[in-house]
Amino acid sequence: MDTLEIDGSFGEGGGQVLRTAVSLSCMTGRPVRISRIRAGRKKPGLARQHLAAVGVLARACGAKTRGLAEGSTELEFAPGNAWDGTAAADVGTAGSIPLILSAVIPAASIRGGMEVSLAGGTDVSWSPTIEYTGRVLREAYSRMGIDYSINVERRGYYPRGGGSVSASIQPCRVPRPILLGSDKPEQAELLCSYSKMPRDKVEAAAKEAACSLEEDGCSIHTEIGRGDADDPGGTALLYSSGHGHVRGADALYKEGGFGGLHRGFARSDAGADDHLADMLVVPASLADGTSVITVDNVSGHLGTCLYVASRMTGCRYGYSGIGRGHEVWIEGRSDARVH
Repeated sequence: MDTLEIDGSFGEGGGQVLRTAVSLSCMTGRPVRISRIRAGRKKPGLARQHLAAVGVLARACGAKTRGLAEGSTELEFAPGNAWDGTAAADVGTAGSIPLILSAVIPAASIRGGMEVSLAGGTDVSWSPTIEYTGRVLREAYSRMGIDYSINVERRGYYPRGGGSVSASIQPCRVPRPILLGSDKPEQAELLCSYSKMPRDKVEAAAKEAACSLEEDGCSIHTEIGRGDADDPGGTALLYSSGHGHVRGADALYKEGGFGGLHRGFARSDAGADDHLADMLVVPASLADGTSVITVDNVSGHLGTCLYVASRMTGCRYGYSGIGRGHEVWIEGRSDARVH
């Protein structure tokens, strides 16, 4: 099979291109060469969390790689036919465990399942929180037939990380298409976790967010829990799911609160939040049917994922304005997956 060339600077030009391409390479068996990786970033090339994600998948499928080194701006990934369903990786910093899992979960599910242990950051900037991965993404993926569970053994915040997470990913040969239409949440959960900081500060921040949501007509159930970590930190997740929607919004505790957590959450009638839509593209591109997802915005990340997935699998996609948002459709190519 010919090696597919992917420009890593396309679209949002970050790690999303790499994660999408390598995950789908593993799922389809198609070799890929990614150049200009994170070319526009302050520190271009592969960072430790990218090495961990690619390394887990490479070892699992017996891939041949070239350029798998910190700072490398070009990577060749040629997946093998084998599958080892046990893996572990330590980022060595506060690099994001949720972003590693976003690449590993769909690929591992399609290839045969995996038990994986990861060390690094569980709740850090520019990343979903581990609660988001364990609640929001898990619910959406389960509707596509991709089932997994997460156990957070220790939280990891910036700067030292030190978090520990294990995940059990079940096999799924062919993902189901997902339909997330227009559906405004009437109730939601507000889940807060903190370490090495006063509980009353977290309670006050959670109360402020909950009151704002209830003013918008959304009933809120709040839970607050303390976890062990090397560094102080706090995180909050808003989560709601219903027949036509799976939505989440998360935030880290900064400057006395969970700033901006509630903005627009209860007023939007999108089926998926913008971040979830990004992560649904990979399995949807290999689903046995057409997925339809409504979002508030077609973000740069979503556009990048759609482009890379279409290159890797041959899936067709499109989007159009609908009401106050957009409807995105992805026509899956289940025949493109590894058999």
